[in-house]
Amino acid sequence: MFVDIHDLEMRVRDVYIDGNWQFNSLYTNLPQAIKAKLNSSTISLNPYVNDCYTWKGNLNGIYTARDGYYWLNRNSFSANATSVVSWSWLWHLPAPEKLKFFLWTMLHNSLPTREMLSHRGIINDNLCPRCNIHAETTLHCLRDCNFVKTIWNSIGFSDQDFFQGDDSYNCNIIHHETPTSKLVKWNALGGTGMILNVDGSSSNPGISGFGGLIHNADGAWVHGFFGNLGVTNILHAELMAIYKGLLLAWELNIKDLWCYSDSEMAIKLITEPVDV
Repeated sequence: MFVDIHDLEMRVRDVYIDGNWQFNSLYTNLPQAIKAKLNSSTISLNPYVNDCYTWKGNLNGIYTARDGYYWLNRNSFSANATSVVSWSWLWHLPAPEKLKFFLWTMLHNSLPTREMLSHRGIINDNLCPRCNIHAETTLHCLRDCNFVKTIWNSIGFSDQDFFQGDDSYNCNIIHHETPTSKLVKWNALGGTGMILNVDGSSSNPGISGFGGLIHNADGAWVHGFFGNLGVTNILHAELMAIYKGLLLAWELNIKDLWCYSDSEMAIKLITEPVDV
């Protein structure tokens, strides 16, 4: 919808008079849905506050092209969250955070397989390092490689439908409710609905790294990150994962955010007083 040039200098008080909207005084043809929304809104005019433009896309109400770009991206992610497949149920599982993080990354085809790294130009060879025959895709790495098949067979999993199916192989999940357990839904409580999951990895001490991802409450991917820390300990890796994740969220103008980490010590250091 475009605003007619004659209405650019109009103010709310010029159109909202004595508790009623005077839409006929506008050159702009407002859709009925917007008129209905305005009619159902409570307007409070303050004569002591200067008129100004405001925008709800950020905290200060000032619109910039950068803020508009990130706002459009966030709404696009939210709108398309369930257009294909929604994996939001994964975050409800009573399982370790590392396992849910791995599964979520796998289901979004974001594991650092050789096929993915080659596609992004990080490496040149996409062949599986175990069989050296096929490209190391997510499905090949976790199911189709002969080396991996022997592992599945060794634990008694030999369902041929599983091995012969394609990417759309369906897994039937049965949810059991018991009076002693309760699943808590991951929700960012309104706002942008963004969630940050982070994790660190280390031989403690040894070669260490970190990674994380930002997604909305429906499970739609927004952004991911990872890094190498060299030789350090696991606590440093976990703290750097949180720091880099929060820094990324700030750069993306995501101010309404829930951060999840499986490091109890890192969380305590951030949220509780520390004796120096």
